[in-house]
Amino acid sequence: MDEVQREPRRGARIAASFWIGIEGIDSRPILRQGNLSSTGMYFETEESIGPAGSVQFLHIESEDHRVVVQVLARIIRTSNITDIVTGDSVGLAMEFMPSSAEGRTGLERLVRHVVELGLRHESTIDHRFDVDVSGTHQSDRTSLQHLSVQKLTLETDWRANVGESMLLQIRSPHAGARMVPLQGQVTSVNPAEEGFRVEVRITGLVDQEIDEHTEPSVSHPPELDQEVSVFTDLLTQPVEDFHLPAPQHLSGQLSRIKLPTILGLIEMERMSGELRFNAYEENELVLYVDAGRPVDMVDVSKASTSPRELLTRLMGWAEGEFQFVVEEVQREDRFGTSMTSLILDLARAEDEATQDVDIDISESDYF
Repeated sequence: MDEVQREPRRGARIAASFWIGIEGIDSRPILRQGNLSSTGMYFETEESIGPAGSVQFLHIESEDHRVVVQVLARIIRTSNITDIVTGDSVGLAMEFMPSSAEGRTGLERLVRHVVELGLRHESTIDHRFDVDVSGTHQSDRTSLQHLSVQKLTLETDWRANVGESMLLQIRSPHAGARMVPLQGQVTSVNPAEEGFRVEVRITGLVDQEIDEHTEPSVSHPPELDQEVSVFTDLLTQPVEDFHLPAPQHLSGQLSRIKLPTILGLIEMERMSGELRFNAYEENELVLYVDAGRPVDMVDVSKASTSPRELLTRLMGWAEGEFQFVVEEVQREDRFGTSMTSLILDLARAEDEATQDVDIDISESDYF
């Protein structure tokens, strides 16, 4: 298994099928089975597409093709899978790296749509949410393991009784999200590794947050549309809460990820470090970035070339590898502009140079 350091999973996961296309690997999106959260996804491929820490560009569509997003994602874990029926495959756990506010909004829309589809088809959401239980067990430890529109599974350190009614309040981990209060009835109790696994049938939604004065009579039988809406809000991380993990080293291939895309991500996340580029029969180039701003660029074998000339040369590379090394940068600012402005200036200059070229055509070009 190949793995990099990462933060604990921050969003609920839902198992589903997706259309996924990997830039530079797939000629068209392929329907794959996996799971999705607001911050990442897991799926399997026929072969390895890169090591842990490498960045890939993904084209993702919901199974019904109604929601489509394109996003950078970093491989955080790979695992080799052997199956005597389907053959060998590689499992990929990936963390999303949206490079714009629009990208984050698109991811939220995708996850909400997939969660809604899953809840309507009785899929089970896998995530550990804290749960407050009123009454006898209100001071005991309880966490939510699985959730669907009809039932949920609790992990407790106390024994419930089959047939017992409960008032529950599921606490979302997302900042600013309200609790979801509901009523349920215990249908089974079984021993678990650290206590008990309690299955609860959902019998009602509660119109207000539960406190010591709440009575079961305030609940009403759940309607599918309302229940799907409430649980989707619970399970979907709001876009304003989304943030990348702590800056880490990144790597990838220029044939799969366009240079402006990776530069835009570095700028938006205000990352600092060295962005190194290597290609066959090309000198290594290093772009120094301080808090998302380009400050200098060097050709490791020709120190006299200006930074703008080097970046112009780099934008012409169709193939090559990049590696971003996070570290403090203390160099003179030789660009004097933002990353976005610099890319636009260079693109404009290249466009103008192309238009100024005189093309001479003679009969010999055709005969």
